Amino acid sequence: MAKYVVFLRHTDALPISSEYDEKNRPISLEGQKEAKSLASGFKQLFRKKTVTLVTSDYTRSIQTAQLAARKLHVQSEHASEFVRSGAYEPLRNLLDTVETEVVMIVGHQPYLSDWALMLTGQSLPFSKGSAACLKMNEGYQLTWWMNAQTLGKLAKKSRE
Repeated sequence: MAKYVVFLRHTDALPISSEYDEKNRPISLEGQKEAKSLASGFKQLFRKKTVTLVTSDYTRSIQTAQLAARKLHVQSEHASEFVRSGAYEPLRNLLDTVETEVVMIVGHQPYLSDWALMLTGQSLPFSKGSAACLKMNEGYQLTWWMNAQTLGKLAKKSRE
């Protein structure tokens, strides 16, 4: 069973257009910078921990996850429809059965807020590129909530 659950909202994406529908919208250049900043912060926080990475099956979540987790010890990575649809039962099954120390779930609003509320009793705002970490300890407790800029600053301070 995972010791930590990280909910991460995808970073900024390009708008819907004739070229990109809702499912296939890639992250923007700003979103790429945010995801790289997240990666630096996650490296400091989860340096030696094993990670299972589960994303929505939408392009912007997959791209955010790949960039944000590039400095982590990812043991398993897959995209899942339940993250996009907000289904709670598959989330609980995942959290109950996964064997890595961290489960990082990259998805969308309002489901990340809904899941955080169901697990902790706390309502959390997830703007694009923000993340929350829950610790498993006789239930789930919020340990931190940060945006991409704060996570990036955390990494920068630790290098100083």
